[in-house]
Amino acid sequence: MQNIVLIGAGFIGGAHAAACSNSKLLNMTAICDSNEKVGKELADKYGCAFYTDAEKMLQECEVDIVNICVPTFLHKQFILLAAKYKKHIVCEKPIVLSMEDMDEILEAVNAAGVKFMVAQVLRFWPEYVAIKEMYDNGDFGDVQMVYANRLAQHPIGLIGTRIQKTVAAVCLIYTYTTSMLYAISSVRLSACMP
Repeated sequence: MQNIVLIGAGFIGGAHAAACSNSKLLNMTAICDSNEKVGKELADKYGCAFYTDAEKMLQECEVDIVNICVPTFLHKQFILLAAKYKKHIVCEKPIVLSMEDMDEILEAVNAAGVKFMVAQVLRFWPEYVAIKEMYDNGDFGDVQMVYANRLAQHPIGLIGTRIQKTVAAVCLIYTYTTSMLYAISSVRLSACMP
């Protein structure tokens, strides 16, 4: 069993915490968040320690994996921190906001010899799998264009920050025969936004 800690107790952090607690392969040892009320509630719900300081958490807890679920503009600092402590890393998408940051991250995780994974999980959800199967079966005809846009609200308390640069995907697929399908779908996006 691997010991995992979570950085970020917001909406997506809560989803990751639930998934971790349901895994027979993971033991969630701690949750870290700058919002003490929200973070402590989540840690209490899953019976693990709570921290407001990620570095202190990495120093004091048994940790194999760090799961980073904070807004995109904060990813780099926590990825570099986890690599400094030689911990494997799972990070929400998109990873960072510039190629320079991505280069620095890759250099750090390679130097630390740790595994680094981006949480690209939507492609495995049943509705996304169904859309892919329909596409593979030719149900949409000859696809000419795919348009992707985010249809979700921003995390509470972060409006006005660099959070607006984050992306996800919702597809509107047009075909030659003018039939359309509007469905949530994953789209392979570049690691960084311009």
